Amino acid sequence: MITLADAKAHLLVEHDHDDALIQRHVDAARDYLCRLSVPIDAPDAQAIVDTCTLMLVSDFYDVRNAANQTPTRENAFAVSALIAPLRKAYS
Repeated sequence: MITLADAKAHLLVEHDHDDALIQRHVDAARDYLCRLSVPIDAPDAQAIVDTCTLMLVSDFYDVRNAANQTPTRENAFAVSALIAPLRKAYS
C-alpha cells in the first residue's frame, strides 16, 4: 500500500505544503482501481497495484489544475495493461 511518504518520494516533493493534496490523490487512485475491480489488497498483486497507484498519483498531481481527475490517455493505457491480468485472475 502506497503511503504519503512513498508518493512524495515518487513525485520528488520535499516540502509538506501539498501533503493533504497528495494524500487525496493516493486515495483517489486506490478508489479508481477499486472501481475497476482490481484486487488492491491481494498480497500477490501488490507490486502491480503499487505501481499503478504511483502512476495515477503522478498523473493527478501533474494535472492538478485540470477540471477532473482522470488519467491521461498514456497512463490510462499503461494502467489498463498492468491490471488486466489481475482483473482476469480475480474475477
